[in-house]
Amino acid sequence: MQTFKDTATGQFWQFEDDVIADNSSGAYLFYQAVAPQMPEDGADSDSSDASSPSAPARGTQLSVPPTLEPANIEDMPAPDPAANPPQAVTRYQLREAMRLTPWPRDDRPDWTLFDAFEAMMNDPATPAYYRRAWDELQTVEHGSAMFNAAADVLGIDQDKRDDLFRFAATLKA
Repeated sequence: MQTFKDTATGQFWQFEDDVIADNSSGAYLFYQAVAPQMPEDGADSDSSDASSPSAPARGTQLSVPPTLEPANIEDMPAPDPAANPPQAVTRYQLREAMRLTPWPRDDRPDWTLFDAFEAMMNDPATPAYYRRAWDELQTVEHGSAMFNAAADVLGIDQDKRDDLFRFAATLKA
């Protein structure tokens, strides 16, 4: 992967390794690499215009801003911690975040997401291994089968699950 920064806009561009960045003219030009052409049988392989069979040949020039320069690691922005949810939170953090998340029912306007999870886990139809996991896990992973199955049943979409984990990660005991 090759990373370049547009000096005019500050935007970063990433190219796969099969893109050739040529700076021989003083400004970067970008080309899609093509497989090298091997001489056909009977062709003169010592021809002065023959390409080296090990070097990729230039293909189509890519349409990119003329102000791209190679980016240094120092130029790269730090990843936004809010962009990705944490991979795991503690049992306390998740349960407290659920207690602080309203999940009202018609008969219980004060219900929380924690109450809804508890009711589901106490349902005899819930698999025993999910109930044990709910009771015994000390850390809940974002990809937890128990958490995601329960969230599916409750109709919690992926964005809301991510938000719940982000919120849980902010809670400290």
